[in-house]
Amino acid sequence: MKKTNQFVLWFAILAMTIVSCAKDEDQNLNLNQENSSVNSEKIAKNIVKLMQNNEAKTTLITYLKENKFGASLETVLNQVDTDQTSKQALFESVSRANELNKLADETGVIEIPELWMYQPLTKKASEALVAYVPKGDEKDWEQIKAFDQDGNVVYLDPNKEPDVPVIVVELNGMETLKARVDKMNEELRAAGLQTKNSDAVRLKNQKGLETTKIEKISLRDDKEPWIKGAAEIYAITSGIKGTIQDKKAEIAIVAMPYLDYAETTYTPNQVILFWNDYAYQAANIQLYEQDSNYNYKQLVSIIVNGVFEIAGLLSGEPWVSALGKIASAIVKVMPDKWYTDDDDYVDSYYTIMKNKEYINYNAAGNNAKATLKPLFIPAN
Repeated sequence: MKKTNQFVLWFAILAMTIVSCAKDEDQNLNLNQENSSVNSEKIAKNIVKLMQNNEAKTTLITYLKENKFGASLETVLNQVDTDQTSKQALFESVSRANELNKLADETGVIEIPELWMYQPLTKKASEALVAYVPKGDEKDWEQIKAFDQDGNVVYLDPNKEPDVPVIVVELNGMETLKARVDKMNEELRAAGLQTKNSDAVRLKNQKGLETTKIEKISLRDDKEPWIKGAAEIYAITSGIKGTIQDKKAEIAIVAMPYLDYAETTYTPNQVILFWNDYAYQAANIQLYEQDSNYNYKQLVSIIVNGVFEIAGLLSGEPWVSALGKIASAIVKVMPDKWYTDDDDYVDSYYTIMKNKEYINYNAAGNNAKATLKPLFIPAN
């Protein structure tokens, strides 16, 4: 009986330790409204004050109507000609974010305030509310806090598109994604999972670049609620480098800034695979949608550790099996519970071959459909 009680006590202590460690890791990976670099609600309130100047309001709304995917707050403010204190306060929020983004190499955190406007066809943009994207898991959102142009609080349904125009403040839009992708690729190179191949290196002893491009692509579901507007999609590409005896993973992250909305076909002609980077003529393309206000250094660390766990299994495997293990490792380790707002897995293209065309090709999950074609880019 005594030994049983000791075991129960030991197990309880172990369980509490695991929970405590998990909470600590959650705190390291997540940002909440309190410790975020900028306060979205404060920005929204200052936008309301800015719009009390009719000229500033007209300029702001006109710019957002012309730029339907939005723009950085700094870019928008530069279009507004007014000396209002609210504009100065908004620039202070921009400066605060810029200063903290300079520390990204240490903190792993990047936030760029952006504005965009949701606009139903039946209402005038001049009647727009001002809202901000809430923190936390979108599945737990019960309401969206917004402000009318008198500063009164209005609550919107997160699951139902509103019938009024809404100017939205966002910290994790496309500008943020682009900056994070650059930093994440730097981290992958530092970890040895990405070869630093400039075009000059790729062209060495070659007559040009052998690539695969995305000619067109569409998604059935972009994994994005209305308050977040256009999706921020990125691809994780993976292949094999090294030799038959020493196979290693080659991974890159590619922003796809055009892939904004579901049920829409885009024709980007974007180069997605550089075949000179791989030892074999096959690679994977996996699509994700940025939701998280995450620590990108921690995210890359998770990917790196997951791939390194299977590194010893690659050399003895046939290339097709090794390629599959790399893709599976990435999907397996991408967080689905540590973040308050997960990056959403969209779909995967496995074993894309170098010289093969894929016409209206469905990805593994049948969520993405793309036409992929070989593209040879001659050297000058």
